[in-house]
Amino acid sequence: MPGLASKLAGAAVVILIATAARVCAAELVVGPGDQLQAALDRAADGDTVVVDGEHRGGVRIDRKITLEGRKDAVIDGEGRGSVVFVAAPGAVVRGLTLRGSGRDLVALDAGVYVEKTATGAVIEANRIEGNLYGICLHGAENAIARGNTIVGLAEGRINEAGNGVSVWNAPGARVDNNDIRFGRDGIFVVASKRNSFTGNRFRDLRFAVHYMYTDDSEISYIDREYGRLCHNVLTSPDCAWKRFRWRPGPRPASQFRQQLRYLEQRGERPAAVRGPLDAFGDARA
Repeated sequence: MPGLASKLAGAAVVILIATAARVCAAELVVGPGDQLQAALDRAADGDTVVVDGEHRGGVRIDRKITLEGRKDAVIDGEGRGSVVFVAAPGAVVRGLTLRGSGRDLVALDAGVYVEKTATGAVIEANRIEGNLYGICLHGAENAIARGNTIVGLAEGRINEAGNGVSVWNAPGARVDNNDIRFGRDGIFVVASKRNSFTGNRFRDLRFAVHYMYTDDSEISYIDREYGRLCHNVLTSPDCAWKRFRWRPGPRPASQFRQQLRYLEQRGERPAAVRGPLDAFGDARA
């Protein structure tokens, strides 16, 4: 049966190619004194670049690789620009301390700046401290920021600081299980849709979630009771629902077409709320 034989041969070729790709994936270790950007430029799709020690920031990821830190690995922007730029679809930044971005609000200097081309990028399990912005998801569809500790700027005027996580026009992006402290707003989202913000903890901010011109998105939490885990947690004594309040704006609802779903993990039927929203959640205790 020539047709069947041809199909089997084709399947075998696909399996061999996939196996070869896995075998060829390399791990490049960048130690103290090595050039991190040079290693990122050498890496091929699927490779992992492992960072050991402290390195200068302003680095750029243009391939589908994983940038991963060993214990106490640091990338320092030294006060210039963003510490890490991510431009490649599916790239991963994990397990690093990222600090020392520039202070240009217009340029959105950040610990990690995820560009529009970096669809599906993952920024996870990092400590992102002392940056103007923590993470910027700037048009990156389906990007994920999860499990990060983000400590923004504690000094100066709050309006001169950036946000913990900024989401601009990034459909499907998720911001989950991050601990965000200091800076302007915990999560700032504008002109986006189909986003999810779950399991985040907010402290010492202007607003926990500042939500504008965004459709069909979700903020989830587990419980309202003091002493129990809340999905989006404020450090007020009661961790209560009343701490998250609507602030209707002057614009017509048709201009926003917003829908936020608040879900409880108790199995209760979720409630849907529609209408204009300028800011959600007062993060000050």
